[in-house]
Amino acid sequence: MTPEEKSYNESELLEKLARYCTYQERCEAEVRQKLYDLKANPTQIDNIINRLSSERFINEERYAKVIAGSKFRIKKWGKFKIIQFLKGKKIADKHIYKALNEEILPDAYFITLEHLAAKKHLSLGQKKDNLTKQKLVRFLLSKGYENDLIWDVINPLFE
Repeated sequence: MTPEEKSYNESELLEKLARYCTYQERCEAEVRQKLYDLKANPTQIDNIINRLSSERFINEERYAKVIAGSKFRIKKWGKFKIIQFLKGKKIADKHIYKALNEEILPDAYFITLEHLAAKKHLSLGQKKDNLTKQKLVRFLLSKGYENDLIWDVINPLFE
């Protein structure tokens, strides 16, 4: 019998999910999915999620801050991509925007965008043609940066 086929009682599930949340910051949607995977029934799922929330193993605001900060600092994601990721995890807008405002300083955001643009422009051969400009814009949009900021950063590179 594989671990997924094993049947767990509520206290075993609670202990298992507490460890799951301790290992890494988790949101309610991830915990709910893990409980579904472990074949918990809907009553158990609600009870366990309520308990984990009340004991602060799950905290959506804290999760949003950790994700926003780490995706920006480590993966150099822009705000749009971070917002989409967090919305995909069913995080409330109020937590998302609070996290973005607290974890991403405007100066650091712009400097990161400038650095990404310069690095990508260098990898594209520092050409000053329209095709290179389009590639650079597409790359920065795919990273989740805002269109107006992208143009503020790349126009000087093409002068």
